[in-house]
Amino acid sequence: MKDALRIRQNELNAQAVFRYHDLPAPRCLAMFTDRTLWERTGLFLERLCSIVPGRFERWPFNRNHGVTAVQGWRERVATCSMQIIEHDYGVLEVDFDLCNPNFGLLPAIGHLIEVVTPGKTDSFRVMRGLRKRGLIVRDVREA
Repeated sequence: MKDALRIRQNELNAQAVFRYHDLPAPRCLAMFTDRTLWERTGLFLERLCSIVPGRFERWPFNRNHGVTAVQGWRERVATCSMQIIEHDYGVLEVDFDLCNPNFGLLPAIGHLIEVVTPGKTDSFRVMRGLRKRGLIVRDVREA
């Protein structure tokens, strides 16, 4: 049950960031505890590219997400940053990093710890971080 809540929270976190940046939320195809997969649409990519480099930036390390990864973007915030990876089979992979390594030495160290520490990024911790950033994110544990 706990994993089911984490999975659902991860989807709500992504939807909250989509709303925040006025990105048209595509159809969710699959949900996991640490990432969600969304249908790639031209409208979404067009809108995303229109806010690069302001709110998102190109992320050149997309191949870290597999051989099907075509291109990637990272939200330009220091904490709880959304990462979007476009795959060549019509899917957008969305995950969150607690620390954005593009924001200096301390966030880079935090990101390194996050990557080498076993386990998945906690979607409830991401939710709290998004709320601290001022985003409205529903907590699935509350009725």
